[in-house]
Amino acid sequence: MQRTDLVAFGVNGPRQAYVMLLAAVAVGCSEGPGGQEKAGPFGVTSSHVGAHYATTDSALTAAQCAYFAVNGVVNLCHRTSSKKQPFTILRVAESACIAGHAGHAGDYVAYGDPTCSGQGCFPMGAPFDGTVECCPGLAPVGGVCAIVTCPENASGPPTCTCAPGFVGTLTWNYAESEWLGTCESCDDGNPCTSDLGTTTGCSHAYHSLPCNDGNACTTSDACSGGACVGGPTTNCDDGNICTTDTCAVATGCTHIPSTGPAAVATTCGVGACTALGESTCVNGALFDTCQAGTPAAGDVTCDGVDEDCDGANDEDYAAQATTCGTGACAATGATACVNGAVINSCQAGTPASADTTCDGKDEDCDGANDEDYVAQATACG
Repeated sequence: MQRTDLVAFGVNGPRQAYVMLLAAVAVGCSEGPGGQEKAGPFGVTSSHVGAHYATTDSALTAAQCAYFAVNGVVNLCHRTSSKKQPFTILRVAESACIAGHAGHAGDYVAYGDPTCSGQGCFPMGAPFDGTVECCPGLAPVGGVCAIVTCPENASGPPTCTCAPGFVGTLTWNYAESEWLGTCESCDDGNPCTSDLGTTTGCSHAYHSLPCNDGNACTTSDACSGGACVGGPTTNCDDGNICTTDTCAVATGCTHIPSTGPAAVATTCGVGACTALGESTCVNGALFDTCQAGTPAAGDVTCDGVDEDCDGANDEDYAAQATTCGTGACAATGATACVNGAVINSCQAGTPASADTTCDGKDEDCDGANDEDYVAQATACG
């Protein structure tokens, strides 16, 4: 994460002002032509490098949350009210760091400080907000941790080091007999240019990185030709037939409740519980007015109707034992419910053509025994 792509700038000749423009973070440095160190325009000298600037009442900023996020996650030390454990380590999303911890007094990024013991420091280029000191060799200048090097140089002016993104100016101050270094940002305020400092000044090269065109109704915005160009239109369809879906440039998709399409007839329930209703939109949601009837406790009647509404007809019908026929034709059976009708399985026997035998049985099944017996003449004595 530490950035090392630094560029040095300097001039030659102690009596004439020279200017060189290079990429730099805002730093100031100065030194007399004989090598004697002097305070620069920001009051910073090499003796200030690595000084501690953090204060317990400072609070981290959204810029730090964004700068130290790795794969969208930030490790930070959260200040508590506990004297025993004044800080606790947290691992949060960049958005949560900005929304919940930026501005919270005492919170700071746990860069190089995994136990929140105050051993960390911020690298060059990191936004400085007073929560953590800059690492040794750096000083907070222009809102960031920057290298301030003004080495002794008996044969000429100092060489001051700055980082990309700024342009530096080094001039000879006749009144004070010292070199003065200042740096200004090359940021042109255009998110679609890469702003760098060169030996001839700032350059603003176009790039094609993602951007935000300020229109909430476009997606995948990207830079093109130095301008942010909106991508495909946002699809606001929420799949709900009871809302009217629109898009506002400032706020994005809106879903306003509507009356929706015409009501559609519906049915619900089974068996005797079957009912009718209709489907219609109510307050942006689809509502069905159909309400199934109340099922009976059982379905004991053999009538082809599902009284208990369980999907089966007459399943609780109880079979009854039955008898049929008379005499020799008598038989037994049982009732059953078939397709909503009671069926008796009893079948009487086939009667004889006549009941001629004298045996006390009703062979012809007409309710009389031996009625067809033919008497015979007899003699005796």
